[in-house]
Amino acid sequence: MSLTDNKNLLQNPKFRMVCDRIPNLVNFASEVTLPTLSVPATPVPTPLGVVVKQHGDRVDVSDLQITFTLDEDWTSYVEAVEWMFSYVTPKDMEQYKTPVSLTPQKQNFSKFADITIYSLTNKGNQNFAFNYKSCHPSSITAPTLTTTNSSTAVLTFSVTFEYDYFEIGKS
Repeated sequence: MSLTDNKNLLQNPKFRMVCDRIPNLVNFASEVTLPTLSVPATPVPTPLGVVVKQHGDRVDVSDLQITFTLDEDWTSYVEAVEWMFSYVTPKDMEQYKTPVSLTPQKQNFSKFADITIYSLTNKGNQNFAFNYKSCHPSSITAPTLTTTNSSTAVLTFSVTFEYDYFEIGKS
């Protein structure tokens, strides 16, 4: 393994999200928590009665979590909710086939979609890609509406996506 020639540090918040299934929602992505990877230890008993922990035989990967800002018209939130309801409890067969948020040219879709997160260089160029395959929303946090907060804080909500697998590499 050779050392890197690039000594530039990655600056926050430079990323771009791409997903054809949620064209409005990707514009409101404000934070991405990449999945945690872990290798659970396997306990191995020894003849001396001591249990030694050896490296495991699998990698556990957590879900992808993305935080979105909420727009005044709730477009970002509604798009995520409609995607979730479209494959779980559709109102009718038409919603099951085609969610409202899809434009006519995007009606040939799957209930699953690929999501790509591009890490951007300090100059804003795509540098590194995290490709999550066959994603679907499994959880949506509720934005909190309050009349007691006098600040102009922007409301956010998070969507947790489950996926089949992911790939990483230079873009």
